[in-house]
Amino acid sequence: MTTLELQLSGQAVLTFSVLTAAIVGLWLPRHKGPGPTVAFWQIAFLSALVSALAFGFVSWAGFLALLGLALAGHYAQARTRSAAVARLLLLLGSLALAAHLVPGFENPRIIDGAVLSEGGIRYTKYLNFDKGAVGLLLLAFGHELARGWVEWGRILRRTAPVALGTAVVLMALSFLFGYARWDPGWPPILLVWAWTNLFFTCVAEEAVFRGLIQRQLSTTLASSRFGPWLALSLSALLFGLAHYAGGPKYVLLSTLAGLGYGWAFMRTDRIEASIATHFFVNFVHFTLFTYPALAPVTD
Repeated sequence: MTTLELQLSGQAVLTFSVLTAAIVGLWLPRHKGPGPTVAFWQIAFLSALVSALAFGFVSWAGFLALLGLALAGHYAQARTRSAAVARLLLLLGSLALAAHLVPGFENPRIIDGAVLSEGGIRYTKYLNFDKGAVGLLLLAFGHELARGWVEWGRILRRTAPVALGTAVVLMALSFLFGYARWDPGWPPILLVWAWTNLFFTCVAEEAVFRGLIQRQLSTTLASSRFGPWLALSLSALLFGLAHYAGGPKYVLLSTLAGLGYGWAFMRTDRIEASIATHFFVNFVHFTLFTYPALAPVTD
């Protein structure tokens, strides 16, 4: 295996640590009092934006794109005729930003072509400000989040069997498809990987595909007897298709993963459930199987 070197600058650590604090701040107790208040997550997010602008991770074009997304999220909750337009803009903007299609972002690369597993393909990792910000803003404007350990415990108890079942099915199929094999270990980048995967991958993707798409489809199809299941299936299919770059097998595995994450969301009506399931599956993959996948066999 190639030597693994993290290319993690102090500027990136500062900027993305503050962005992480903003995401975590969404779950902090809210101040209740007369008059408007500024939440901790808002202060932290503004600080992360200032840092990203100062260090060149975000340009003013990227800043304006995030401002537009925040405004769409705000007006999407209004009970006016413009709310439908705002929701459409929120969806399109979130997908474009999460897919890195919007200019104005210079996401730092922290791992460049490392081989983490024997026989595995090379792994490259970026810290994605645009994707992390999407997850933050969607959760901030679109969800009632868990408050307190009692509520967290209830969510995780109902989520655990879904997460375990999803991981078993996906890893078994990955083995049968020749996509991965048993390869337990604790790579030296485990903590950095867990940090970036949870906050800048799982939170963002679940906020988009379950918190935005699946929930909106469930509302739209509410009059149908099978509306929730159709919403689950369609959002999972879209999630699979979003991973088309990995090839047909990866699309199938991603679609099945989306079914598991969506089921956790539907079972609990909590975005935390799908985030936890997504991260658990990724963690099992990272620590127990070939990561990210076996390299194709060549003659």
